[in-house]
Amino acid sequence: MTGKSRKSIPQVVLSFFEDSGEKHTYQKYDPLLQYEDGSNLYTLPAIMHFLRFLMDLSQQTEVHERQIMPACLVTIKADDVERAYIDGTANRSTEKLLASMGTELNKLTRPSDRAGRFERTFVVLLTRTMARNVRDNYAQRTAEYMRAISEVMGMPTTFSFGVASLTEHTPRDADTLLDYSEAALRAAEARADGSDMKGYASVAVYDARKMPVPE
Repeated sequence: MTGKSRKSIPQVVLSFFEDSGEKHTYQKYDPLLQYEDGSNLYTLPAIMHFLRFLMDLSQQTEVHERQIMPACLVTIKADDVERAYIDGTANRSTEKLLASMGTELNKLTRPSDRAGRFERTFVVLLTRTMARNVRDNYAQRTAEYMRAISEVMGMPTTFSFGVASLTEHTPRDADTLLDYSEAALRAAEARADGSDMKGYASVAVYDARKMPVPE
């Protein structure tokens, strides 16, 4: 010991809470993570980073069990909006509708979950959730709220939901789980065998026997 006191390193508080010190926050980075339509939804790369973290965390157990954290990746499309883009009749009102529904979806999302968007597809990472719960409860409720927004804006629509489960479908990686969810979404859009109508929602849970994933 030299007798000199060691200087303490000043702490820098990183928090969203205004009363937490010097108010340094991560908020300035939000625009880099969020979709550009003002809905506060995340971009697809951000959602995939959350999913990869969840999958990595699921492997950190004494017995190396991969499927310890139930979670689902859900892709959603507004059917009539999608048809408008395919038919070439989409306009600024159509894009505004997507943004408004995205804002509503963001409000419906629990703090432990993450909602995002890529192009015309919404994507939601649901934690502590099994596929059957998404099929039987989440899809119908969410479609009802988003349908109400579309009715107010004069463009009522139904919705298609594709569901893939981290726990039940044992994907190799995050990209594979997204592929599974999109395969289920295509089945839901086509109202194919394996899809169910729940109010304004057509819902399909990934089934490898009926929903091939493109190579």
